[in-house]
Amino acid sequence: MNRYFDDFDMSMLVPVDSSAVEDALNNPDRTVSELLLLYFVCLSRDPDGVGLDESTDRIAQTISDLADDGDEEAMMAMVAISALSSEHAAESDVIVGVAMLHAVASRPLLSSVVSGDLDHDTAAGALGVINVLSNELLGDVLDLDDLDDLELDDLDLSELASELGVSEFDLDFDGELNDR
Repeated sequence: MNRYFDDFDMSMLVPVDSSAVEDALNNPDRTVSELLLLYFVCLSRDPDGVGLDESTDRIAQTISDLADDGDEEAMMAMVAISALSSEHAAESDVIVGVAMLHAVASRPLLSSVVSGDLDHDTAAGALGVINVLSNELLGDVLDLDDLDDLELDDLDLSELASELGVSEFDLDFDGELNDR
């Protein structure tokens, strides 16, 4: 695990305070991914201690405005915010919210790897943090230890194929996609 964080320099971290939030909200180059992660950082901080009491609302409003303008990532981010900030969200809502969070937060990193702007080692550290956050949020509704005991033979591949919109005929005898 340490190999992912060897090059990580803690001095590069900017403390999250109201001025950091203002900078992010006023920066025209900020991404939905950055705003969404900032939202969850602010949500997890003690707002009384650092003056972030209204920051989460302002960040959510900015994302909502982008969603209203048709930004698909912002729409996905709003699903994540709605599901994950609710104290009484259904298990399915949390699972979808975590998937949306993961997709929005990971996409820019993965795109940067594909374009060659980001190396695998650097991306792995950030993706690891996103995975830890996702697993933590999923752990609130799922017993992740039970997933280790999951038997693949117990899966109904026909039902899974229909739920995914894949014809059974597109699967070979092992249940894998037929690549013909």
